[in-house]
Amino acid sequence: MNRQTSSYVRLIENEFNQPIEFRLTKIANIFYVGIMYMIFGSIISIFINYIYPVRDEETCKKMNIIRLGIEFILLSSILFVMCYIVRNIVRLIGSPIDGYNGFKYQQLKELNGGIVLSLALICYSKKLFTMSKIFNEKLLGLVDN
Repeated sequence: MNRQTSSYVRLIENEFNQPIEFRLTKIANIFYVGIMYMIFGSIISIFINYIYPVRDEETCKKMNIIRLGIEFILLSSILFVMCYIVRNIVRLIGSPIDGYNGFKYQQLKELNGGIVLSLALICYSKKLFTMSKIFNEKLLGLVDN
């Protein structure tokens, strides 16, 4: 067994050696973080949709590919920066059940992941979806020609 595999085995063994109360507290904190990410992600995405200029399919089709690409990258970058900010806010807010059964909220690995947060930001960003679709069609049109 190589070194990396043995570290995974130790990690799994350590997780299963934890008392059930500790694991339930950890699961409750994971739910809490997921809910916070969905709430903050949805609010920020709706806010970005509100302040960012209208980008419906018709408008995007009229834009040249370079401008559309730049705006697509800009909007994506704004969403990524928002992910970073929200992750830090959720970390600062803390958990109401921090410290129960020996669980430390700041050590929760899901605080760093932000998968749920990214999903919320991207799913609620209609402008990003529209721009992505049209940009992809334009790129495929260049490749096919």
